[in-house]
Amino acid sequence: MPHAVTFHAFTTSLNAGVEGFHRSRRRNGHSAAIYAPPPGKFATAIESTVKTCSPWRSRMILTTASASASASAPVDTYDHIVIGAGPSGCVLAARLSEQSGRRVLLLEEGGAGIERTSIEDPDLWRTNLATDIDWQYSTTPQPKLDGRRIIWNRGKVLGGSSTINAMAWVWGQQADFDGWAAAGNVGWDFASLEPEFQRIETSLPQRGRGTSGPMPLYSIPSDEPLVKAFLASCEAAGHDVLANACAPVRMGAGTNELNITNGARFSAVHAYLLPAMQRKNLTVLTNSAALELVFDGLRCVGVRCNVNGTYRMFRSSEDVALCAGAIESPRLLALSGIGNATDLRRLGIDVVADLPGVGLNLQDHCVVRAYSTTHTPQPRSRLDAHLYLNSKGTSPIPDIEVALLRGATTGVLASDPASSYALLACLLRPRSRGEIALRSSDNRVPLDINPNYLSEAADVDALCEATRIAADLGNSSPFAPWRKGDETAAPSTKREIEAYMRRSATTYWHPAGTCAMGTGVCAVVDPMLSVRGVSNLRIADASIMPTIPTGNTLAPTLVVAERAARLILAQS
Repeated sequence: MPHAVTFHAFTTSLNAGVEGFHRSRRRNGHSAAIYAPPPGKFATAIESTVKTCSPWRSRMILTTASASASASAPVDTYDHIVIGAGPSGCVLAARLSEQSGRRVLLLEEGGAGIERTSIEDPDLWRTNLATDIDWQYSTTPQPKLDGRRIIWNRGKVLGGSSTINAMAWVWGQQADFDGWAAAGNVGWDFASLEPEFQRIETSLPQRGRGTSGPMPLYSIPSDEPLVKAFLASCEAAGHDVLANACAPVRMGAGTNELNITNGARFSAVHAYLLPAMQRKNLTVLTNSAALELVFDGLRCVGVRCNVNGTYRMFRSSEDVALCAGAIESPRLLALSGIGNATDLRRLGIDVVADLPGVGLNLQDHCVVRAYSTTHTPQPRSRLDAHLYLNSKGTSPIPDIEVALLRGATTGVLASDPASSYALLACLLRPRSRGEIALRSSDNRVPLDINPNYLSEAADVDALCEATRIAADLGNSSPFAPWRKGDETAAPSTKREIEAYMRRSATTYWHPAGTCAMGTGVCAVVDPMLSVRGVSNLRIADASIMPTIPTGNTLAPTLVVAERAARLILAQS
């Protein structure tokens, strides 16, 4: 065994940090910087915990290349098993383990290395892409995007995509959730979910916002010169400038809120998982790939895994919850015999439950760089501000967005984030639907990921309008001081804009909907988040969203997980 380090020192440090967060918040009335962990502090503690915990001292075990999973795993049976330590998995495991009598296992295929500078420093978020902590999925060739394959960057590390993303905090709009409820999902309307959004956040005190939740937020100052130019250009074009345009989403322009505190990223790991790590009833295994759900008849009783190269089976006495996201949750269902029966039999997979909706209903936001310039150096790479509007101008419900991104000269991403900014045109309420499908019963074979971008004419029209508006804003007089370098702008006619979109549009990194909640024939989970046709199996991630929310999806995903925890605890 490696050299022992006292676990008590870790928990004492962690407790002090969490208390410091709350003490700072109380003392400063939310206006001053909120406590954030010093760089590397918690991650170092994680690695120490890996090397020191024995079953009787703590059930918090993180497997790494230097720690034997088979030697250190305490037990094989738990009350609750959570698969996937992305945003929703961190929430669910933390909430379930609040009750000391419940043994909770959290499995994560990625590693525990959240101490990287590229993760902690918000300005370096793009440097995490295309690295070992990025799944780097690839779509099928997209016919409406000139046959291009689109790379989907998703976090393969504790915290999932909340550990590598741009940290934007957006609730979505009221119509999103009221639409979920209208489709038969009782209790998922905005009035029911608004208190959940408020409970999870610590925003600046303002009407309708939360001020004591686990997720601290940083609001981009509206008086920064480039932000002022963006807001002025929006106002000159006739759009309202709002103090709060994102929680919930409203028509108009405003600055972004980001899950940052003390200048450092504050992911779902920091907000939920780390404060729970001291609990003896919580076990976390990284480098642990879920291979197949295990059933006794129609009852889900566990999961088979590859834990750091060792095959293990973990059993659940109560339930298993999939929190693996819109790509991996439907994959694991299908590999386990839950999906379209005809397709499963064709691949030689025994059918447990015939659910034809598994993998269908795939949705993603689409984004185009409509304007960028390289002249004026910018100090950081962040999503600073946004404008929400309706593409037809006939509805109060926004369906497109223009976003101000510092540091983007080529496409959406660039190699030099300190020398540029861009205006991005975003499609927020896509009508196009795609699917995720198995190619083989071998889990090592890549999936067919087909988002079917811009397959609906309405999506083409809406994104064309967003692109035109974004380009006009970039060429407006408030941005004149920055228009002195190399510029790239979308063309002016609709036909030219459409061609420009097809060769440059890409993902906004928000896949959702592949295990949709509902009551119809293609619904995968019911409003209680239980998988239809089987028992003791739930899903609690973005895959259950019947329609994608209007805006970035982190906050709604956390709300789904919070709701799942309440449902599970109420029924147990």
